[in-house]
Amino acid sequence: MANLSEEERKILEQARQIQDRLEAERLEAGEIDLESENRKRKRREEQRREQQRLQNEMEMEKRRQQELKRRRQAEQNQRRQAMEKNMQTSDGVYRQSSPTPNQTGSEQVPGQTIDLGKMNSVSQENAHMHNQEYWEAAKREVAAGDEQRKRMTREAAAMYRPRTAASARNDRRNAAQMERPMTRRRVDDASSTSRKKKKKHKAMKRVITILITICIVIGILFGGAYFIVRAIVSKTNYQPYETEYVRADDVMHDPDVLNVLLIGSDERGTVDTARSDAMIVLSINEKTKKIVMTSILRDSYVEIPGYGMQRINHSYQMGGEALLIQTIEQNFKIGIDYYASVDFFSFMEIIDCVDGVDITVEEEEVQWINAYVAELNNILGDPEGDQYISGAGPMTLTGKQALAYSRIRYVGTDFARTERQRTVLNALIEKLKKANPIQVFRVVNTVLPDVSTNMDDHAMTMTLFHALSYLSYDIEEFRVPMDGTWWNEDANGQEVLGMDFAANIAGLQNTIYGE
Repeated sequence: MANLSEEERKILEQARQIQDRLEAERLEAGEIDLESENRKRKRREEQRREQQRLQNEMEMEKRRQQELKRRRQAEQNQRRQAMEKNMQTSDGVYRQSSPTPNQTGSEQVPGQTIDLGKMNSVSQENAHMHNQEYWEAAKREVAAGDEQRKRMTREAAAMYRPRTAASARNDRRNAAQMERPMTRRRVDDASSTSRKKKKKHKAMKRVITILITICIVIGILFGGAYFIVRAIVSKTNYQPYETEYVRADDVMHDPDVLNVLLIGSDERGTVDTARSDAMIVLSINEKTKKIVMTSILRDSYVEIPGYGMQRINHSYQMGGEALLIQTIEQNFKIGIDYYASVDFFSFMEIIDCVDGVDITVEEEEVQWINAYVAELNNILGDPEGDQYISGAGPMTLTGKQALAYSRIRYVGTDFARTERQRTVLNALIEKLKKANPIQVFRVVNTVLPDVSTNMDDHAMTMTLFHALSYLSYDIEEFRVPMDGTWWNEDANGQEVLGMDFAANIAGLQNTIYGE
């Protein structure tokens, strides 16, 4: 750039300014997008590097012309000096061999007359003609160098010239010329390109082979794990139910939300007929990364399809899981995907499988825990006083003690009772969070045979595969009826909970499904 003339620098600078201005106008008009700007910027850098290369070649050509001119001048000076030396030598010889010159400037030699003045004139004329031919050749070489330098300048300026229809035609013409029969150089270039393509193809083939191998290995591992887990979940008590019930359109359902109804029945062997002592809807929202545990109070006064207004826990006694799910969907307008039911004994085994749960026991809860533990000892045939707790405070409860804790309803009524149930379930989840995958699957292998569910083997297997990610979700507790939306009622001599269904439906749907 420093060795270019002022006119050439102005041409290049104007070309750059026009190029930048056109690209800015096209960018503002939306004709080009930002994603292609990087590629264009790289192309401009390549063009500038090419221009620099052309400029370097121009400089080299200019230096070559200067060197050629210098050599021509040196050769001319040498020839001139040689001719002058020869002329002086010839003049001296003739003068030495001439006895006496005459007045006309000629010397008389026997048999020959030599005119020295004429000889010098001829020699000078020949030298002048030779010098004129040399300078003509030098001028032609300099003119050719200037023409080449101007051509290279035009090529460099053309790199920054905006694309026009004429330039597009030139591109098509150049493409047509490329389709002509190849010269030796073009054949060599094509062979080199072919070899590069083959190498690239081989490299791509190796990458694809490695990826396929990795996919196959992952598929084998996943398939093996799938069949192992499926063999474990097949131990569950699979109990689908048949019903003519069709979910109403106003019942909310979201494919990103999994609602599982956890049922804790108060079955004690053959002591009495089982009822749903605990009802918790476990909602897993993959969109909000949140788990919601919603307790439904068993004294809630709802309409049981086919039976009229009753306590909601009676629906399980009257029609099992199918009627309980139908009752929840019709009264609270949330879709239940699956249910999982455990009895008292299964619940205790689950807690013992994780080596107990950490609970803080209040002073007024101690006597009631021991009272329910005494009832369980009587049913199980365990010694009197087995697993009594001695006082309040933080402690790790066994399965029997945790069950007794979750059944207390005389401290804080049924509202506090459902809160204790959620506390135990939350403590169980916290224990599973700290367990490694092997421990989790050991727990699952021990617990699942005690679970009754309508979730088939495939659905449960896929749910367990996602369980490790579910354990990282935030946990939120909820219950219906909500505070300020319920009241006590007397129904045929029974104390029940009436509620504002519209408010509870809105709060429940917003909490489970979120934004």
